[in-house]
Amino acid sequence: MQYIQQEKLHVIRETILQRKEEFAENKREDLATSHNIYTELTTFRFDLLTTYSDSLLMEKEAANEAVQQ
Repeated sequence: MQYIQQEKLHVIRETILQRKEEFAENKREDLATSHNIYTELTTFRFDLLTTYSDSLLMEKEAANEAVQQ
């Protein structure tokens, strides 16, 4: 049975650690993107509900303009 030389194992280890760090960074970026999308959607939904609720108290023509904006 042939043994792998220690130098080759160090190279393999470094490659594995480097890939692990790359995957971890990609995961952090994905989580940040998901958080940003969630935040933007929450703001949009809040604005939409606010506009709709405000339009209920307005005259029909003014409400139509507010909703269109």
